[in-house]
Amino acid sequence: MLIFPSIQIRDGRSVFTVRGEPGTEHGYPSDPVLLARLWRRENAKALHIVDHDAIASGQPCNIDALRAIVLAEDVRIPIQICGGIRTYEHARALLVDVGVDRIVLTTAAIEHPGLIERLVADFGATKIVAGYEVRGRRLCAGSGTRSYDLPPAEYAALLKRTGILRVLYTDLDAVEARTILDLQRAAAFARDTGFTMTLGGAVWSYPDLKAAQEALPRRIDSVVLDRPLYENNFACQAVWRKIERRLIEKGTLLPDASQGL
Repeated sequence: MLIFPSIQIRDGRSVFTVRGEPGTEHGYPSDPVLLARLWRRENAKALHIVDHDAIASGQPCNIDALRAIVLAEDVRIPIQICGGIRTYEHARALLVDVGVDRIVLTTAAIEHPGLIERLVADFGATKIVAGYEVRGRRLCAGSGTRSYDLPPAEYAALLKRTGILRVLYTDLDAVEARTILDLQRAAAFARDTGFTMTLGGAVWSYPDLKAAQEALPRRIDSVVLDRPLYENNFACQAVWRKIERRLIEKGTLLPDASQGL
């Protein structure tokens, strides 16, 4: 099970900051580039970035920060991004000009399937992911701010016609209630549609992670984690925080720790 630490950007800064050892609060950055370095140092194999500014504007945002993450020599892992990608030009800018490895489209996948089909044709199915947000049994987008009458089965059939192979599956009820998602329903969706799936959160602990891993091996192969990682919900993180406390005390946690981050 591949874990994507999520870096959520709003107004150029991370929405979440890692909770460190007491007394080290200022050692953990809200700078997205420095956070990318921190997660890579903690052995992340890929990163998921949510651009809330792009969601709000529908335009490319935080391009310099995204490019800096992609080009950072001490990161150099696949970068997946989502948020406000509704045009071909925006998608191309991220994939070609910035150089991210994969983009996730949710609103566009529902409202403009022709765009998804074009992107898959031009960049390949491994580069394009369709977001699938559900609340109850209702299809949503925009983190639940929009809902649609399109039945899930019809949406899945629509996605198949575009050539999509992977779906980012988010159970909004479970995310908001901070409970594990309905894994049986998620596994049934993957099994019935044939899509490979990344879970969009609602996995809060190591037992949850194991349950997700066992739900449908190979079809459900990855999970995006934000708050659980920032809150140190996994046992191995206690070791990392203790090591980082020592680095913070020495002033060597991050390249610009001396600047108060």
